[in-house]
Amino acid sequence: MIGVSHKMKRNNGVVLLMVLIVVIVLAIVSASILFTSLNQGTSTQAQIDEIKAEQLAKGVLWDQYYKDFTTPVRNEELDGKVFSPSIDKTQQASDKYKISVKY
Repeated sequence: MIGVSHKMKRNNGVVLLMVLIVVIVLAIVSASILFTSLNQGTSTQAQIDEIKAEQLAKGVLWDQYYKDFTTPVRNEELDGKVFSPSIDKTQQASDKYKISVKY
């Protein structure tokens, strides 16, 4: 009986060590999954803002073209974020314009 009891105590240490290793590995995997999902949410919002800016630039171009580029360009607020378009005539040709949107 004494030999069996002593052997079980040694196995308990090995089992405890294995459980600790598994818990640490799972914690690392969980943290990396959480970080990846948060990072993906940030990049998704940046892509959404880029699409909004692109569509606003297209709208500004056609609006200014229709008005013969004589009216000032105004800021737009979309979903609580201010988008500031600007339009400049390029130096190379008199019929080319550069539209930029800051947000």
